Amino acid sequence: MRSNLEEIMGKTSRLLRIKDTSYVVEVSLFHKWHGPSTNDSATVGCGLTLRGVLWDEELGPKNIAEGRRAWGDDFEELFPKDDGQRGLEGFLRCVEEIHGILGEVGEVQAA
Repeated sequence: MRSNLEEIMGKTSRLLRIKDTSYVVEVSLFHKWHGPSTNDSATVGCGLTLRGVLWDEELGPKNIAEGRRAWGDDFEELFPKDDGQRGLEGFLRCVEEIHGILGEVGEVQAA
C-alpha cells in the first residue's frame, strides 16, 4: 500500500518557570522526517519561547459584553511587577538574561 504522507513532524517541549518572576520559558525540540518512515535520519531543530504564566488566559477569546480588557496603563496584567520593576522593563530584563545565558552556551552540535 502506498502512502500519500509527505512528511512527519514532531515537537517535544518542556516549560521552565523563571525564578521570582511570572514568566516561563518553553524549550522545544523539533524532528522532521521526509516521507512516511521515521527510520530515516530526521532534520532536527530547537526553539525557545518566553511568555507570561497567564498569557494564554489573558490573550484568549473574550466576550465583548464583558467590556474592554483591563490590562492597565502599562500593561500590568501582561507584564506584572517583578523584582521591583514594572511592566515591560521586567520582561525585557528576563529576555536579556536568557540571551546572555544562550550566548555563554554557544553553538550546539547534533549528536
